Amino acid sequence: MPGNYLKGNAMLKTNKRRTILIVDDDSISRIIAKQMLEADYNILEAENGAEALKILEKNDVSLILSDIQMDELDGWDLMQAITKADRFKDTPVILMTADVSIKTEVKALDMGASDILFKPFVPKLMLSRINNALATQDAIRLSEQQRYYEMRLKMAEHDDLTDLYNKQKFYKCVRERLDDDSEGSYAIIMWDTDNFKIFNDTLGVEAGDKLLRDIADALRETSSEDTIYARYEADKFVICAKTDAGRIQKSVDTALEWFENYHTFFKLTGRIGIYVIEDTSLEVSIMCDRALLAIRSIKESYTTRVAYYDNKIRDKIIEEQELSNDMNQALANDEFVLHFQPQYNYATNELVGAEALVRWQHPTKGLLYPDSFIPLFERNGFISALDKYVWEKSCQYLHSWLNNNKKMVPVSVSVNISRMDIDNPELCDELTALVKKYGLPKSSLKLKITETAYVDNPEHLIELVGELQDRGFTLEMDDFGSGYSSLNTLKDVPVDVLKLDTKFLSKSKDDSRSGNILSSVIRMAHRLNLPVIAEGVETKEQADYLKSIGCHFMQGYLFSRPMPADDFEKLLVDLKTGKTDMYKDIEYDGVAAFWDPSAQMTLLFNSFVGGAAIFEYHSGRLEILRANDEYFLHVHTGNPADSYKALNILDYMTAESRSDFENMLKAASLHDPDAHCITKGSPDKYDHDVWIMNRAKMLTDEIDGQIFYITVEDITDAVNREQNYKARIQELEDELKKR
Repeated sequence: MPGNYLKGNAMLKTNKRRTILIVDDDSISRIIAKQMLEADYNILEAENGAEALKILEKNDVSLILSDIQMDELDGWDLMQAITKADRFKDTPVILMTADVSIKTEVKALDMGASDILFKPFVPKLMLSRINNALATQDAIRLSEQQRYYEMRLKMAEHDDLTDLYNKQKFYKCVRERLDDDSEGSYAIIMWDTDNFKIFNDTLGVEAGDKLLRDIADALRETSSEDTIYARYEADKFVICAKTDAGRIQKSVDTALEWFENYHTFFKLTGRIGIYVIEDTSLEVSIMCDRALLAIRSIKESYTTRVAYYDNKIRDKIIEEQELSNDMNQALANDEFVLHFQPQYNYATNELVGAEALVRWQHPTKGLLYPDSFIPLFERNGFISALDKYVWEKSCQYLHSWLNNNKKMVPVSVSVNISRMDIDNPELCDELTALVKKYGLPKSSLKLKITETAYVDNPEHLIELVGELQDRGFTLEMDDFGSGYSSLNTLKDVPVDVLKLDTKFLSKSKDDSRSGNILSSVIRMAHRLNLPVIAEGVETKEQADYLKSIGCHFMQGYLFSRPMPADDFEKLLVDLKTGKTDMYKDIEYDGVAAFWDPSAQMTLLFNSFVGGAAIFEYHSGRLEILRANDEYFLHVHTGNPADSYKALNILDYMTAESRSDFENMLKAASLHDPDAHCITKGSPDKYDHDVWIMNRAKMLTDEIDGQIFYITVEDITDAVNREQNYKARIQELEDELKKR
């Protein structure tokens, strides 16, 4: 149909002589009609309807003038054939007949004829009716063409899903507004929905589309008449509003409140970038880019939702452009250098590994830290080249440590696998070839992935992790606990090590809640046989707390800042070094004060001169949740981590001690203030019996178990003295009997 409109319009514009087809089996009638019309039109002739159809197939005809009564395919049949054929169904038809009855005229018009002429012809009447039919058809075509163009224009200027303006129309309208109101003050306000892809993947595309339509409806309802708004792209919306009367703040508050109150179990948040228009001569697209840059500046923030474009953002853009210009040459010149942050077993003070971190020794800007260039490289794609450089350099260092004549004890090095690397189909082959090139065991190069990579392509990530493990690599999940779906990621992605985000240890409104979560994560890791490394440990109090709940592997400023390779190599000689496969961890639960790292109860617990521990008792099983160092001196053998991993501490006891211990727990559960028992401790640790006084207090009584606080005291000397006393008394009694 659009093709017909365009063709009709072209005919009108060129004033091309139109063609009329005269269909009549009476040759004299055809001659008369031709003589009347040929001065103004091209004429084609047909003797009947069948011949007329053949002519129509091969010629462009503007109007058909047909007799009704014909022997072969009469006028009625021709009308039916014409109306059924898409090609010429819109061609006007004027029927001719000698039958002047009203019935014939009505039938002709009902069948779609444009008009009817009665024989014999009246020349002026014939010309008038033909011209009218053609003029009417032209008007219809122009009207339909106009509607078609309006429809196409709307499609070109509006978003299909929301029916809001698209970005091109927004640009046009804003430019017109700024040109018409040069004295007005305006701002571009951009909305961006956080985690829209996750929302779409979780709830489905239909729910995602509904969300976008609902945002569009909210814009229509809340925007004033002089506000211009549009769907910018994907989940981003943009408005242009005046800055007077608190208009910007009102728009911001309305948007944030709308996200807060949107009815879905999925927590929705939005970020808003604002560019207050200072230079109206700028292209509107650049103004929108600046609002987007304002959003980008707060993308990594957990709390900031609104940002204004300012000189700092502009300066950052300039800085990033300079770094982008230099990055390829920097890689060729070895300007990127590795620093290593040691990882320790805090319980044994053994160096167990290191994390490779990259710095940029820029020739003019000095030493640049990762936060100044890594986000940029992740956006521009250079991160893949840098990652390969870091892998290669790490392997070179590992190779040199392995063969160093100073007898350096090599440790494993953790390197980063970025999200872009995960999409590389050759990744497994490249890493395998790399460790083979330097003659390294694959366990020496540990691979870190962030749990956020799971969001982008979970199926591919699961497959990739499995293949890398099959080839002998160790996979670490970095920053565990900081992403959107940590537990879901852990459920699906079979990593070997968790690197724990120690934001759990940062000050919060409820430190006990943070501590409880932290302990639960470590307990869960034990159940999955996953070692845990705590990152970002800065104070001894944090380290002591982590050790008390069974997390012994740590890195952070408490131990060392990331250091150049030369300094790290000294550690490999000067400090004792442990095996990296020693990773093992623990679990816990209980009363809030004991889980609060900063609580007075925790300080007393850690500094208690005797042994103290917190246990969970359920279904005849006793599991250790937390203990101080003194507890392990006498009660259990081997690495303390083994005690945390044990599913039942009672299994370590003799039958007699176990019975006495359970009776003590029963008494404590009945709130006996003197619940205690004496057990034998560490039967394999010494060559003599060790006796332990246990005292118990129940902290909580839950449906799925009880939590007990238990202190232990070595009373071996007292028991031995008592036994010696009893033995001496017995000896005296025996001597008296002999006398």
